[in-house]
Order: sequence, then structure tokens, then C-alpha cells
Amino acid sequence: MFIVLKVCEYEGKRIKDELKSMREAFLRGFELLGCSYRVLAGSELKGLLRPPELIEVKTNPVRQLLTLISTILVSGLFPPLVVILALEILALSSGKGIVYKVSIQNGGLKVWGLKKATVTYTYPSLREIYTRARVVYSIVSTIPFMAMRLKPAPWEIAASLDSHAYRVYEMGTALDKLSMLHESQKYFFASRRRWERREPVFLVNGLLIAPKEIRDTMERMGLHFEPDMLALKTLE
Repeated sequence: MFIVLKVCEYEGKRIKDELKSMREAFLRGFELLGCSYRVLAGSELKGLLRPPELIEVKTNPVRQLLTLISTILVSGLFPPLVVILALEILALSSGKGIVYKVSIQNGGLKVWGLKKATVTYTYPSLREIYTRARVVYSIVSTIPFMAMRLKPAPWEIAASLDSHAYRVYEMGTALDKLSMLHESQKYFFASRRRWERREPVFLVNGLLIAPKEIRDTMERMGLHFEPDMLALKTLE
């Protein structure tokens, strides 16, 4: 959790006092919820966001320039390549960001991106939640790296659960397709969690750096990961 304070102040003491009071309020809230916590140092935080399984890719400016010149020459013969040329120029001009890849020294590791979370399509009991938590706790020491980025979904996306469920149900009824009726039931369950339990709806990006065996275990729990190098954007 990061605390961001937006204030204009000439004296730094007031800013420091406000940050300290906000931090104490968060920590008291954690204690009331029964959550354990500890404050991370900057070096620890960098280790979490940039795990040792990732290595920085060295960019070659000469190779980038040669690629750009080649694209310019070929785009004159094949006009659709103008779009690729524009993207290359934009990437070179921005000059932001660092490219990472998974270290080849870690055999068997792959980059997986979260594509679907079917765990939201159920109405879980406390026992089911406890069972899943036990599975995660038993394998957490064997997972090289996993990160999730969540943000509250806009109202229109949260409300679309209802409309999508009804639309799929009506199409399934009209076409007499059990698969579509089953799919609509999943969305009805997700909608019930939103309306009856008042659970918020989140948009989530997921990154998993692990062998296939760990990915299969996560899939059995309702988190479906697929090979996706773009999932590294979760760490941005």
C-alpha cells in the first residue's frame, strides 16, 4: 500500500506529520481487521516488483536505427508498412521504459498472463474459500513469482454483468443450447455476488512466472493463465 499526499506546503514538517498520522490510521485499521503487516524498505520493494527471475534486456541503438531505415525503404514499395514505421518512430521518440525478459538460467519457467478468473462464477461458501486458501498456502513457497494488479471497475462494466447474463440466457433459450444457458448461469452467479453480497467488481491483470505444473494448479482453482509476454506490463 502506497500513501500519496497531494499538498502544497513550504514547511516540510506539516507534510511529514500528515503522512505519519495517515500511516498510523492504516496500521490501526489493519489491527482491527486482524491483518499482520510490516513496513518494507525501498530495496525490498524493488525486489518484489523486479524479481530475480527477470533480467533487463540491453537495447542496441545501432540495430534500432538499421531496422528503422529498412522499414523506410520497404514502406515505399509496400504502403501498409507505413503504420509499422509510425509505431517504430513513436517507440524510439518516447524512449521510456525498460524491457525485461525471463532469465534463461531458470529452466522450465514461463511467463503466463491471467486471461480468465472463473472463480467469480461461483457463490462460494466459507469452507470453499478456506479450502482454496489452504491450497495457495501449500504451494506459495514453490511459486517463483506471481503478481496481481486490481482496480475498481467502472460502473458501466459492473452493470454489464446483468445485461450480458440476460442476453446469453435469451440467446440460449431461443437456440436451445445448453452451453449458452450454462454460461448465462455463471454470469448470474457473478451478478448475485454484486447485488446480494455487495461485493465490488474489479478489473485485474495477472502475471505468473512459473513452470507449467504451477499454472495447472492455479487453473484448477479458477485462475486461468496462458502464455503471454505482455503480462509483464502488470509490473509497470
